[in-house]
Amino acid sequence: MSNLKLPLHTLKGVGNKTEELFQHLHIDNLMDLLMYFPRDYQSFPMPVDHTSQLVVGQNAAITGIFRLRPVNRHFRSMDITIASLDTGHEKIDVIWYRMPYISKNIQIGIPYTIYGRIGEKNNELRVEQPSLHVPEAYIHMTKKLQPVYSLTKGLSNNLIRKTMKQAYDLCLPLPDPLPKEILSKRGLLDYTEAIHTMHSPDTYDGLSNGVRRFSYQEFLVFFLALRMEENGLTKELNHFLFTKDSQMHHVMDCLPFQLTKGQRDALDDLLHDFHSNTIEERLIQGDVGSGKTIIAFLAMVYMAENGYQSAIMAPTEVLAEQHHRTFLKYISDYDLPFHVTFLSGSLKASEKRAAYESIRSGEADFIIGTHALIQDAVDYKNLSLVITDEQHRFGVKQRDRFSKKGIHPFSVVMSATPIPRTLALILYDGMNVSSIRDVPSERLRVKTAVIPDSKRDSAWNFIKKQVQEGHQAYVICPLVEESENLDQENVTDYGKNLQKQLKGIATVGILHGRMRPEEKDKVMQAFQKNEIQVLVSTTVVEVGVNVPNATLIMIENADRFGLAQLHQLRGRVGRGQWQSYCILMNSQKKNKETSNKRLDIMNHCYNGFEIAEEDLKLRGPGDARGIRQSGDSPFTFADVYKDSDLLAMASEDAYSILDEDQELTSDKFSLLRDLVIEKSEETYTNL
Repeated sequence: MSNLKLPLHTLKGVGNKTEELFQHLHIDNLMDLLMYFPRDYQSFPMPVDHTSQLVVGQNAAITGIFRLRPVNRHFRSMDITIASLDTGHEKIDVIWYRMPYISKNIQIGIPYTIYGRIGEKNNELRVEQPSLHVPEAYIHMTKKLQPVYSLTKGLSNNLIRKTMKQAYDLCLPLPDPLPKEILSKRGLLDYTEAIHTMHSPDTYDGLSNGVRRFSYQEFLVFFLALRMEENGLTKELNHFLFTKDSQMHHVMDCLPFQLTKGQRDALDDLLHDFHSNTIEERLIQGDVGSGKTIIAFLAMVYMAENGYQSAIMAPTEVLAEQHHRTFLKYISDYDLPFHVTFLSGSLKASEKRAAYESIRSGEADFIIGTHALIQDAVDYKNLSLVITDEQHRFGVKQRDRFSKKGIHPFSVVMSATPIPRTLALILYDGMNVSSIRDVPSERLRVKTAVIPDSKRDSAWNFIKKQVQEGHQAYVICPLVEESENLDQENVTDYGKNLQKQLKGIATVGILHGRMRPEEKDKVMQAFQKNEIQVLVSTTVVEVGVNVPNATLIMIENADRFGLAQLHQLRGRVGRGQWQSYCILMNSQKKNKETSNKRLDIMNHCYNGFEIAEEDLKLRGPGDARGIRQSGDSPFTFADVYKDSDLLAMASEDAYSILDEDQELTSDKFSLLRDLVIEKSEETYTNL
């Protein structure tokens, strides 16, 4: 066990500079390194026998000899290296972009296997941006999947692979936090085999077994952390007195629309909770655009009318400020005698002091803000209701701190990610669950189209048309930057290319998860103000943020996403009075027909709960490939949809384990206890 905590410089070839580079990836010791799993895997095909087997647009391998030294040229502010590969049958051009050093690495007259994308110029095939391999080594690579790690500047994929193998060999045998009887009962890999499988899988089926082991472990640690926190707790008696509801009904009568059945049912559920004998917690999950915010507002009006404070906490300043503006408008429109106070970390010191005093004195009826609402400096006078919006973005302990503000207020969490009710009851054990399945009838459906890569220029022209009509657009890419061996669009290069296409027409902004929170907020605020017309983003684009002027979302490599995630992304548009559109780019080449059939579900299905069920059927338990459904998921591996069977198993096993050892203090569960303690804060900060 001690070897797992050894620093990285223990390993051969890892000096101080290399160790610092690993620390940029939050890898400080051998355990961190072993748990730094690949973000994708590459399967390499056998080399083709003849260039006639090459297909434009696809990746391929071919073996040959460079007879002449490659030539470096400078063209349009870019270095280009051109070489000719003699395959024994004919010659084929090879080209590298921005890699002038490659010419020094190539030895003339010896065989190479090159792997890259097949392009075409002047009706002649060529290999673009290939990697170079010794033929024997390449053949070995075709026999198993090759891991692809997230990198930082200065670290190569090859260096991480070599360092990983050293760490693995040095730490054997690896102690397993899961008891043997659980591994046997659930048919799971032991820890040593699972670690090896994740870093060096032979096949995707084998990889699925490794992912399944760690998915189960994440669920188990999740349930143990929650239930150990809840042990010994009993429900508090309801000490609040509610006798008035006229203001709430006044607002309902004045709304320019009628509440849907789902909204009415959710509101009735809340009112039932408020009049129960004990303090209740409720999850309200609703589809994109189902109208959860107005339910929250009506519940807060009910509290204010009866003399109590209520607070709503949003995960970002952008979303909190949006709620603030919306609630101020409602109070003005419906002539309500209530005071709204806003609190966030970016307020000036004087503004914060004023907000603290308003909350402490009871002047504030509605309190809206970010996680600043749970700081010790905030002292509520008579808080009766706390609402956590986009609850998966907050940690369990953050939500718990929020719910303990005041004297045992009611707690409501809201989620825009529809989960089948059976899963919700397991995942949110102890909470009442309300599901809003319908959307307001006046909302226009987002027209959806699935198109191939070959029509990207047409899609860009459509973006240009929407911008020229005064609207805005999102473009979603799966990667932050160009990645070795991955033929997927990335935000960094895509944003630059699109800005060139829209020069003089639109300002293009970039948003991704590696940006600091204040940077992301700044970009989103600029997009909301229409200072940015086209936002190129990864899936971190804020759930729930309302930009009514955005009428188009284009999702690159849509075939790599789960349907539930595509539906969430589609919900970023269609929030205004104008017809909105969603373009799904299908980059799949090998199984294009199957991929089109799957994506076509988005053309005729607009209910998030139905899509979630379809996604569950299509992907199935154990599916380890593709981009996870939720970018905001609290789990690295586990997915509540495709791993629903593991979710149920882990929930059941957590009860059994705690029945046997409530504090996990025995030797049998000591390593598992360490995981629960170590990960409870870290893992659930983004739950």
